[in-house]
Amino acid sequence: MISIDQKLAESAISLKEAQKGREETVSSPSKFGTVANVQDERAKLLKTLREVNETASGLKSELAAFGAADPVKYERKKDAVKVAKEAAQRWTGELCGMSMRRS
Repeated sequence: MISIDQKLAESAISLKEAQKGREETVSSPSKFGTVANVQDERAKLLKTLREVNETASGLKSELAAFGAADPVKYERKKDAVKVAKEAAQRWTGELCGMSMRRS
């Protein structure tokens, strides 16, 4: 049976190893070079992301302004009208058939 002291000692050792690994990760150069270069690269990428998000939101608002002129919405409405028209023709055809049978 493992005692509490042994578990505590193992935890302390694993904590030191984790801290050592973290320090090595932070201080070691990556594919971008030093830590400062990594931070600069991250700042550039964040700026690019912000710009792309702004462009996307502008384009979305522009598309919303066109509304009915959106080709995808137009096709959906066209298909819905076709289905509704066919359903109305079936319904009225059934009603006409019923009224002829009663006469």
